[in-house]
Amino acid sequence: MLAFFGDNDNGQRVGNVLNEICPKYRLRYKECDEAGARAAIHARRPVVATFWLDGHHWNKFCAFYRSTPNGILRAQELSVPAGGEGGGGHAVVLVRCDETSLTFMNSWGPMFANNGFFAIDHSSTLKLLNGPPMLFYDVYWTTDDLSAEEKREWYEHNKETASNLIGFLPKSFHELPVVCPHCKRSTSANNYDGAWYEARCKACMQTFKPTGWALLRSLYESNYS
Repeated sequence: MLAFFGDNDNGQRVGNVLNEICPKYRLRYKECDEAGARAAIHARRPVVATFWLDGHHWNKFCAFYRSTPNGILRAQELSVPAGGEGGGGHAVVLVRCDETSLTFMNSWGPMFANNGFFAIDHSSTLKLLNGPPMLFYDVYWTTDDLSAEEKREWYEHNKETASNLIGFLPKSFHELPVVCPHCKRSTSANNYDGAWYEARCKACMQTFKPTGWALLRSLYESNYS
């Protein structure tokens, strides 16, 4: 990226960088708001974020993390009159979110804030009056972007993940009813052959992806990621 865009103090617009870099790695991106960014993080996708502050608010921003490196920045901490020299935009990476905060990885080295990471309560905290809102870029790929061999590997990876997860589940989970979409036969999950990712009905001998897989995957990503 440095070779293409140059190493200068003015930086580059995130959209321009993503337009150039993403296709090289068969990646895609889309702009989103905080809700979309949270959904992307919960799906374990990378999210780039941008915001703009004027000089006075940059000073307050930096002072807060110097005095409270592990703190969560709130709007009242930036309550100063607008203005001042040194205003500008910045890009960071959203790495974690919960009900009370968003955590970002900065590019200023480990001496800034919490070993290079900082937290805010919500995205509107970094939106100044009459200023641009904080913007997020959800970076992702789809199975359409994969080669045939990569699709097979991804399929096998999902099967292995599902199989490993079974050992963590209580016995009652194996007894949940599953309906075969082909013959409409309903029986407990442990009466099917195969795995949760691709079950085989013993009555009609056809395979299908159980709807319970979505629940299993959700449990896996929330508890074991």
